[in-house]
Amino acid sequence: MGAWRSGEMLEVPMDEALARTHEAYRAGGAVPAVPRLAATVMLVRRPCEVFMLRRASTMAFVPEAVVFPGGSVDPRDADEWLPWTGPQPSVWAQRMGTDAQTAQLVVTAAAREVFEECGVLLAGEDNRCALADVSGPMWAEERQCLVEHRTSLAEVLARHGLVLRTDLLGLRSHWLTPEFEPRRYDTYFFAACLPAGQMPDSCTTEANGAGWADP
Repeated sequence: MGAWRSGEMLEVPMDEALARTHEAYRAGGAVPAVPRLAATVMLVRRPCEVFMLRRASTMAFVPEAVVFPGGSVDPRDADEWLPWTGPQPSVWAQRMGTDAQTAQLVVTAAAREVFEECGVLLAGEDNRCALADVSGPMWAEERQCLVEHRTSLAEVLARHGLVLRTDLLGLRSHWLTPEFEPRRYDTYFFAACLPAGQMPDSCTTEANGAGWADP
């Protein structure tokens, strides 16, 4: 799953501009913003490509940045009756270095955000198959309902007799936005192979472009 392990710290050097921002923050004695739990997914396909979105210029956080699909945990991600197969929340909690409730929230958010932002659904009728086609008006409506918080991923899956395939996700890393940033995210990074037959798109208001890139 890679060299990173839960609890390990990866130090990223600051450039001069960030260093000045950090010094100004420390001098001002500001209180750090509370980070929001979030998840993002590196959606990959053979031979070696990852799907990425370019954030719209109107976004408050990192506008025009090229990112993986993802976003904040939603309260509806806590639905306890979410149809689930694969590693259980307790297993994810051990991998992530957190508690089972937080692990379930983050894993659910990862799958939901991938579906919302690029139309890929990591689900199937059981643990042996993944859905091959989520195109068409019905699925577009389900995506829109999720975006508008009119439904939850648990409700979407239950309506279609599906289960969340958590075994399709692999944990890659865990990043925390620096304390001097006004918007902070406590983000877990996952990877998932593109399910056969599905095709990601850029039908989201949060992005103005998308495509496959060679890492």
